[in-house]
Amino acid sequence: MRKLLYKTLKWDNEFKEHKKVMDDLVKRNDGAGMNQINIERMLHTYLYPEPVPRIGFPVIHDECSLWYQIAGQYFLWSWYDYELKTDMENSVSHMYLYVLAITKAYELRTSGIEITNNAIRRNFQESKDMNKICFSAIAVNEFPVFEKYADGNGRIITAMFHEDYDKVQYLIQELPDTEEMYKKNKNYMSYYFDDIFLKDLYLSILQQDEEAFNKALINRIRNVRGGYIMPVDVVSLAMIKFARKQGLDYGIDVIEIPKFFLEDDLKIDKEKYKLPDMNNPVVV
Repeated sequence: MRKLLYKTLKWDNEFKEHKKVMDDLVKRNDGAGMNQINIERMLHTYLYPEPVPRIGFPVIHDECSLWYQIAGQYFLWSWYDYELKTDMENSVSHMYLYVLAITKAYELRTSGIEITNNAIRRNFQESKDMNKICFSAIAVNEFPVFEKYADGNGRIITAMFHEDYDKVQYLIQELPDTEEMYKKNKNYMSYYFDDIFLKDLYLSILQQDEEAFNKALINRIRNVRGGYIMPVDVVSLAMIKFARKQGLDYGIDVIEIPKFFLEDDLKIDKEKYKLPDMNNPVVV
């Protein structure tokens, strides 16, 4: 496999600083990492809003906002498990818990619960997380979740998942040039979950062009590395799973594409890894 060597100085510095901070927290908190501590604090501020202890989080007033923020911590926790601990089982399992938590937030929002956090309300209104949720669900083989949230409303990822390649071909005609979008948005975005950054990947899969597919993956990783650290790229993982259905495979060795996520018999201990129960909020 080709090893992609390109990394920005910013990427390297962030990685070293992140490792230092996380390792220090684990030592000071009896083995508990930052994300576990954050989730426990979020639950505490929601369950016991008054008096408000000074533990670093504002009071969370509604359950939808609670699960949305917890989901973000599980997503980062998955990165930490892989990036700094090389713990593949925990990395996959915490990505799975991200999918459960974010979809729980969406279910609460659909039920009509009032969202008190303005930023979270805006994200829901703009459906900002839908591609991220869908790609993450595919990365951990949670296909029922994917089916529920990528409900076919003209979404390219839905057509690709169902191998409706004629529809994919039709839909991607409206997408702009991938490289132009990277250049235009490099100062505003870092993780590139939106379809406007994925035309070259979709097209190479449709054309069953393995060389073009790997070039598109490399281009994606190079652009992602120009922003913030993203040790697990759920977009690349999902795209590789799509590509394999077309007889293609990937040929690059990069930290952002953990091989463990791509195993056919990917296993998650769903009895062990569960969302915290409000009546007994144990965080795993």
